[in-house]
Amino acid sequence: MRTVEILIRDLENLATKASVFNKKNYKYPHNEIEALWQDICLCQFHDVLPGSCIEKVYKEDVWPMLTKVIEKEYILINKALDALSITTNIDKQNVDKIDSLTKLNYLPWQRFQVVDVTKSEPQAATVSQVPKALIGASQSEKYLAFEGDSAMTPIAADKIKFPSSLEKTKDGLYVLENGKLKATINKDGVVVSLIDLVNNREVIDTKNEKIPGGNQFVMFSDTPLNFQAWDTELYSLGKYKLVGEASKVEILESGPLVSSLKVEHALSKTSVITTIISLDAVNDDNQTSFLKFDCHVEWQETYKFLKVQFPVPIIQEYASYETQFGITKRPTHFNTSWDVAKFECCGHKFIDYSDFNYGVSILNNNKYGGSVHGGLMTLSLLRAPKYPDAHADLGEHHFQYAILPHTGPLGVETVRAGWEFNERLETVFATPAVSTEAEKLLSDANSLVSISGDSNLILSNIKRGEDDFDVADEGCLMDKLPKKHTGHQTLILRVYESLGGSSKAKIHVSVPVKAVYKVNGLEEEIEELEVTDEVGGGGQFEFVSRGFEILGFRVVLA
Repeated sequence: MRTVEILIRDLENLATKASVFNKKNYKYPHNEIEALWQDICLCQFHDVLPGSCIEKVYKEDVWPMLTKVIEKEYILINKALDALSITTNIDKQNVDKIDSLTKLNYLPWQRFQVVDVTKSEPQAATVSQVPKALIGASQSEKYLAFEGDSAMTPIAADKIKFPSSLEKTKDGLYVLENGKLKATINKDGVVVSLIDLVNNREVIDTKNEKIPGGNQFVMFSDTPLNFQAWDTELYSLGKYKLVGEASKVEILESGPLVSSLKVEHALSKTSVITTIISLDAVNDDNQTSFLKFDCHVEWQETYKFLKVQFPVPIIQEYASYETQFGITKRPTHFNTSWDVAKFECCGHKFIDYSDFNYGVSILNNNKYGGSVHGGLMTLSLLRAPKYPDAHADLGEHHFQYAILPHTGPLGVETVRAGWEFNERLETVFATPAVSTEAEKLLSDANSLVSISGDSNLILSNIKRGEDDFDVADEGCLMDKLPKKHTGHQTLILRVYESLGGSSKAKIHVSVPVKAVYKVNGLEEEIEELEVTDEVGGGGQFEFVSRGFEILGFRVVLA
């Protein structure tokens, strides 16, 4: 579900840019996007999404439907990329025609990223296929490092400020380090120490007697009194078993871009979890770093609940759980019966536990529950109910999570890291050398919309207006909407305040702007905003946001 949501966001973004800068050859695929949204929203029905439907629903309807949605999203994304003169398929036959290698950044801030080229989808170039002049003196044949705004360019590995490394000590411990973090992992894959080197601070509570370290897997007995797929019970927290000795530990990579360790655990006689613990290089003094865990599970359990736990030396009354466009706070104590009832909490991209001076965030890419009690942070991974679906969740699973320490309370670095950690299009793209016009098209598209000001304001979505004159085909429901700005393309922008405070920012549009309106969720115009012309022919406008406010704007292009 999170995959289809993020991919359709990327699709709307790219399709909008292609329809603005390549009007002659590309039309915004409104009807196709509308159909995808209908399938996505259907699968967000209140039993389908949480996993409490009968097996037939998932087997015959949901899985085939969402699989087709993902396939169609990629097809439409590639069509938009083609319209922007971006090729996504590089092989040995056309490598000599490439003069620039670019990783598209779909997020509205500058970032650094290490990309595993071998996992790129759609097909992309391997490092060995790319001209050495483009990547410099990289020692890796698998990874590339990129940095920049919307068009990220490669960085040679020997130019990275904080390269990653891994070594095995005489005591049988494994040490991952990158100049920002230093993680010590024992022979069972438990993080016995995680030191924030910049702030000289231990992130793992080494004095916790029940949990020996971070990344400790725990199997709970999960036998709710009623409604197995809906409920979990407080008394289950007292019935658990720590997942102990690892059956296999193997060093996979040792820098300079990525260092990683592969650990295998038998969860039971029938279930196995394989975890790749990795630490990426960092290229910015101000950039935070996190320790990543990439898990593959063969899950064949009955009435079990798998969680992973991190004891941290933080003391605070409340923890923060990211939800769509906001934060939910939950108590970390059981002082009242109401507090006790919140022993398991909903969360999306991250859980954060912070005091005034320091905090720890757990990021994830497809989990929705967890808890913080005392100093123990827990991420819920897998369950195994038998009703109403006797085979619920059985089979293979793949997910990622990470631990991100940071100074101060919950801040924008965690919000942005959550977005980056959930990126789905990790493809390396290339622009052909044969046309400077194609390079200009890419540059124009990358700079269409940008935001400056308070960094807690997130520009989350860019799409075309539902009632635009050039988006809906004849006979479509949207074709019946009255056209308010006939002859002018419009952009719909969504911005939300992510941390709970009044904020101010400017949005910059690189093409001429006729007018800007504040709109509601139905894209109905509420008020007109003042637009200021920018040097180069674009326009900008200012806005103020309340805490957690979701704002929509219609930009009418001249």
